[in-house]
Amino acid sequence: MPINLTYTYITSNYLGLGTDLAVPTSRQWMNVGNVPSPVGFADTLFNTRNHIQQTSDARSLIRGLDEPDKKDLAYEVSFDKTYSAFITAQSNGITSDSDFYKVSPLSSGTLSVVINSTNAGVTSFSILSSSGVNLVSKSYASPADSISYLGIQGDYFVRVIGNSNQNTNLNFHNFRLKFVPAIRLDLTLGIEGLWNGTTQIQDTVRVFLRSSSSPFNVVDSAISRLSSNGNGIMEFLTAPAGSYYIQTIHRNGLETWNAAPVSFSNGSVTVIDFTTSQTNAFGNNLVLRFGEWCIFSGDANGDGAIDATDLALIDNDASGFATGYLRTDLDGNEFVDGTDYVLADNNASNFVSVIRP
Repeated sequence: MPINLTYTYITSNYLGLGTDLAVPTSRQWMNVGNVPSPVGFADTLFNTRNHIQQTSDARSLIRGLDEPDKKDLAYEVSFDKTYSAFITAQSNGITSDSDFYKVSPLSSGTLSVVINSTNAGVTSFSILSSSGVNLVSKSYASPADSISYLGIQGDYFVRVIGNSNQNTNLNFHNFRLKFVPAIRLDLTLGIEGLWNGTTQIQDTVRVFLRSSSSPFNVVDSAISRLSSNGNGIMEFLTAPAGSYYIQTIHRNGLETWNAAPVSFSNGSVTVIDFTTSQTNAFGNNLVLRFGEWCIFSGDANGDGAIDATDLALIDNDASGFATGYLRTDLDGNEFVDGTDYVLADNNASNFVSVIRP
């Protein structure tokens, strides 16, 4: 047998009787010869019940076991399950208690913690980041209270704080974690000036989710840097599931809406590809470029129309040999020149402007 073996039992000498919850001292397994010889005893509570009857008072025994008081030792818990726990007096006589639980959502969304208790000693509870930073906290209001946090995929900790002096009835508290995944959009968008027939220069696009009915209010928005094939994944943290118009905004692309409201569901991805057909945009407001339908380029001032004002801005920057990430650089080569001007001039000649529902 190995030496220095540490073991733990909940033991009792009451009538020499025990159950699965408590082991009589005479029946514990560590012996010297035939004599039970534990290394030491520690009383965490006193109970006067016969252990044959203990199942009716099991919570008093369980209360002698404490949940982790450090996030590094936190119990891992799951969503949509109800857990029971106790605010426990510490062995050194300290009555305050902090308990940690770890949860790991697999996507962005809303994490909620609901606690139910009466006379259980809970005073506050929090949601912490993976590094232990307090994200949201609240003083507990009996008999039920909750907190929520909008977050991204990753690890989070729930901390429950209480005072065992307030736990006059030795009650446990129940808690339950819920998670509502964010709605997601898989967007493919061609941008006229950036698409060369093979690849698209990567750039940032903002998408607004708009109400499906007039006045088409903004419900949420997200930003994505589109890949070289014009694709990006966006997560909308505050918008509930429902049907929305998609409004696209690019630094010098014409504001463009999709043809009709599309449905979004929590935990699912809605796919929208503007490049496959002109009818995918509201009012057919797309241009065919190198075999792909794209939003118009040239709205350098973002006023919803490609006109003489935009041409003047582009011409001014071209005359000054302007370089860099500029709204007047329509083809994305970080140099404003005649190529950008010609592209905008062609769209201005056709009186291109935004078409909204």
